Amino acid sequence: MRTLTIFVTLVLANVPSYAQTGSELIRPKEMPLSMDKETGVPALRIGQGKLHQIDVTVVEIPPGGKLAAHKHLAEEMILIISGKGYTTMWNGKDSGKLQKYEWSAGDVLSPPLNAWHQHFNTSDTPARYVSITTAPLTENVFKDAAFLKANDVTFDDRWNKAVSIRTPEHFGNATQGPETVRFLAGPLFSNLRNRPLGDRGSGMLGVTISADGDMAGNRLFEWELREFTGADSTTPEHRHVWETVYFILKGEGYATLQREGGPERRLDWKEGDMFLVEANEYHNHRPVSQGARFLQFKASGYFRNVGIDRWTMQNKPGTKVNIR
Repeated sequence: MRTLTIFVTLVLANVPSYAQTGSELIRPKEMPLSMDKETGVPALRIGQGKLHQIDVTVVEIPPGGKLAAHKHLAEEMILIISGKGYTTMWNGKDSGKLQKYEWSAGDVLSPPLNAWHQHFNTSDTPARYVSITTAPLTENVFKDAAFLKANDVTFDDRWNKAVSIRTPEHFGNATQGPETVRFLAGPLFSNLRNRPLGDRGSGMLGVTISADGDMAGNRLFEWELREFTGADSTTPEHRHVWETVYFILKGEGYATLQREGGPERRLDWKEGDMFLVEANEYHNHRPVSQGARFLQFKASGYFRNVGIDRWTMQNKPGTKVNIR
């Protein structure tokens, strides 16, 4: 099979963008992408003007293609949307200790911070993934693109912890809430669409990856996988200071969203949909089919343990269900 190499920059800063408007639902598997002249990557940035803490980009690797090896001083979560392939990773200049992770649709990857990584599409169809990074937070602190691009520091503790875990492991002894389904993982967490899930209470099954280094040593990103056990399950209307990316793995349902002082909007979602929730935007989720399952990604670790815990998350006035 012929191999095509595509060159990428640090954070795909110049790719075409898509503002979340209209129905607010995004179909990353089907939406048209534009070839970026500078990077050579079919890609689309999502949510510009709406997101300020994270960036979201849909990327496509052609059949038999590969992206150039790259690294970045930002945490990254990668959700495989379609196709099959693998990613190689190595720390610093030590490519002799290269790690290989095979992936397919429904898997999540996370390269350890500033580690080199390279994606390969081994299928005869295009492979798509959604990249979510904390680059806006890093850029806001340093204001120096050259420093971020050229910095070769290695985070050995994160790397060593990540590569030591080949299969996700259940973690902790909690008896209720999201901590009962908490896991530790390396750079790969597979089969999120069909993986058996544990009971986290409140009519939901799930997996919790916290921002305490639970996956690839990440200290900013956390994500949750949730499945509603009944069509009458729901989450409370609430808001928080972090932005969130939602992806529907299976089933149907709807979300309600409301900005401060604005009208309430309803998004009727189904498998393959993705949508964004802004910081401090009220929202909740209700399934209309049993077994509806969704993922949520957020850089909430940035806001924890900095003296603002009292204000990070709030129920909508009149909501009586406690948020865990």
